[in-house]
Amino acid sequence: MYSTLEKFIKSKTVVDDQTLKKICSCFELIKTNRNEILLSYNQVSKHYYFINKGGVRLFTTSKGGNESSRFFAFAGNFVTALPSFIDQQPAEEYLQTIQKSELLRISRTDFYNLVD
Repeated sequence: MYSTLEKFIKSKTVVDDQTLKKICSCFELIKTNRNEILLSYNQVSKHYYFINKGGVRLFTTSKGGNESSRFFAFAGNFVTALPSFIDQQPAEEYLQTIQKSELLRISRTDFYNLVD
């Protein structure tokens, strides 16, 4: 379940097994369906997602209701509405799975505890 995340972390830094285990323990596995909304416009982002399988898009909508994709993330990458996650302000975009996905999510609290 954590092998892709572990590979990602090891590709970015040198980390011992105990630390890697602690990091992974902060992530919760969630399985989603295609087109599932992870974050809606005006919600505050409380999670950072690592994609084990599947894909997620970040998009906005115009006043006329037209959608505009701004970013796509696929297996082996992280995704969130970053400005909302950092500043805890309402998101100006949506996060949506574009296919059936397996995600590991970490709460903002756990994320910043690990950073410290």
